[in-house]
This record gives sequence, C-alpha cells and structure tokens, in this order.
Amino acid sequence: MDAAGHVGGTPIHAFIFLSWAGPGDTTIYDNQDVDYGNQYHACLTAQYNLNDDPEKVKDAIAFCMYR
Repeated sequence: MDAAGHVGGTPIHAFIFLSWAGPGDTTIYDNQDVDYGNQYHACLTAQYNLNDDPEKVKDAIAFCMYR
C-alpha cells in the first residue's frame, strides 16, 4: 500500500515477511529496530499507530501480498 492506503500504489516501506503470527498479525524483518527493539518483530496487516502515537503511523502490509 502507498502512504494514502491505496492497494497497488508505490509502497513506502520495504520488509521481509517471515510468518503469520496470528490473524491479522505477521512476523517480519526490517530496519525499524529503533521503534520495535529488534529487526525481527510483529507487524499488523492493517495500518496502525505504534504505541497509539499519532506521529508514528505504520503502513498496512497488504501491498506485499497483492498480486
């Protein structure tokens, strides 16, 4: 998804999908260890705000599963 949440747009973040952690929740590898404390971490599939902080919007990962 792009920054506006459109499927098929230009993605704003790259990561490696590792596994499903649960419904709507994945385990990924990326460079956001500053936010998560580790390069391996859980990531929701829907757009969300990290720690409910409106300044830390995390984009949805549907783009990576879009064909």
